[in-house]
Amino acid sequence: SSLGDSPWGPSFGTTCWYNWASEADLLWGIKRLGGSLTGRYEINSNLSFFGDLLYSEVEGELQRAPSPIGGSPLVETGFTNTAFVPADHPDNPFGTDGELFVRPLDVGNRVHINNSSAYRAVLGLEGTRAEWNWRISGLASRSRVKKEFQNLVSYSGFQLALLGLGGPNGDLRYNPFGYETQNDPAIVDWLRTTAHLKDTSEDYSGDLLLSRRFGSLPGGQAGVAIGLQYRQQKLEQWADGALKTGDLAPVHDPVSADRNISAVFVEFGLPLLDSLEAQLALRYENYSDFGSTSNPKIAFSWRPYPSLMLRASYSTSFKPPSFYELYAPLQQDWQWYYDEVRCDDNLSQYECELLVPHEEMGNPELDPEKGKSWFAGVVWEPGFLPGFEFQLDFWKFSHRDRIEWITGRMILRQGGDFGITREPDEPDGTPGMIILVRDTYLNTDKLLTRGFDTTLRYNWQTDHSGHFQASLMHTYTGKWAITDSVQLNIQDINYAGTYRWNIALPRNRANLNLNWEKGSHGAAANIHYIDHYENHTNLWVDGKETDEPMVIPS
Repeated sequence: SSLGDSPWGPSFGTTCWYNWASEADLLWGIKRLGGSLTGRYEINSNLSFFGDLLYSEVEGELQRAPSPIGGSPLVETGFTNTAFVPADHPDNPFGTDGELFVRPLDVGNRVHINNSSAYRAVLGLEGTRAEWNWRISGLASRSRVKKEFQNLVSYSGFQLALLGLGGPNGDLRYNPFGYETQNDPAIVDWLRTTAHLKDTSEDYSGDLLLSRRFGSLPGGQAGVAIGLQYRQQKLEQWADGALKTGDLAPVHDPVSADRNISAVFVEFGLPLLDSLEAQLALRYENYSDFGSTSNPKIAFSWRPYPSLMLRASYSTSFKPPSFYELYAPLQQDWQWYYDEVRCDDNLSQYECELLVPHEEMGNPELDPEKGKSWFAGVVWEPGFLPGFEFQLDFWKFSHRDRIEWITGRMILRQGGDFGITREPDEPDGTPGMIILVRDTYLNTDKLLTRGFDTTLRYNWQTDHSGHFQASLMHTYTGKWAITDSVQLNIQDINYAGTYRWNIALPRNRANLNLNWEKGSHGAAANIHYIDHYENHTNLWVDGKETDEPMVIPS
């Protein structure tokens, strides 16, 4: 156990600390079982039946350190965020009332067990009639996750045990002081709790697709594709009583949500000239929870020479927030934060580095993302080197109201206050101490990314040694910037080449692929390259952060 800011004194100095990280698994232990079946039956020359079936089961287990204990709103003590130890506790060495930050080691490490099952089935018919190609299909999928949380501790039960009112008969006391096991197994068993959570998501859709060639343009016949789609999405989250009361960590609120989506699209392929082709497309969608949207696409490809093609496109997009982004259940715990907004050389380490209540949850107030995409590129296949191909494409994406997961650490490093609750400012203007941090999803103002892709590919066939192929694919990210976000205290900071916003953003990525085939034999070699990037913190030396960047090597 460790002592907080209380009549018992500050947390730093000669205090003995518990290394909870030594008890935490870095990775889930996972078992997977899955299978798939794909089939097609040609009824006649103009009609076929097809189907796909996929099923999987996954079992996972993760171990974490014993539960950190918070105060209980169900037991009246005057403390709501921390456990309370009275002065008359027989094992209290300080003789005064106080707050307690504690992990009851004798309850045992927390164990999280996830069992998930999922299936996906698609059935359909396709054929031709009166010069039209048609396809009609239906999809049904479901994913169910059952979660079990072992060795949790009830906040109210733990508080009662500190007051000597715990156990089956309400007469047992828990001793949180000292490292060795000193508590009656009966009180430990009474504190130990297992809780359950169940998530079920379902997706159903029906699709109709029609396509054909028609008319005559200078470059040949035009093509058209028309599609209709209806989708239904459902989410059900069930939690047992222990998880709904706010008396356990984590805390889960049940969620029931559904969404209906209808869509229609049309696409034209227009060979305007022998060397010039255009693509025009429009998609209309209506969401039961976010209204309707129309998104166009226009693209051109031009071959001024047989070996050279120029291409460009522009399109818009619309992405509603997912159910998880909207309704992820509230989870509560305690986390350490270094308060970069409040801290200066005049404040102690205790006043800068804090263990404070932490919450994370979805955000039902999210708006949809709206995007724009631009592409422009060239493809070159020189006649003097048959089998060689060079591609270069420049791209740019602009996402308005981009949905991002925002954490307290991000906000503090930017000097912002979104999701940070503080005590009132001190008389000299120093920001008050943090008392709560809330992580959630947020619509940032705009995300702008741009860069280019390069592909080199060479195929050659030999008379005796078989077929060879070599390819090099490279992506360069020149900009990844969230622009003018008032809530995040950001104004057009380019994060390319750094680790920001929970993802690594190296400027360069490349894949080199070498393949050989001869008859029924083959071999392949693949090399993947990721560029270096700067970490979200600078180098730390002797427990202090320096001004020198911490570089994650390539």
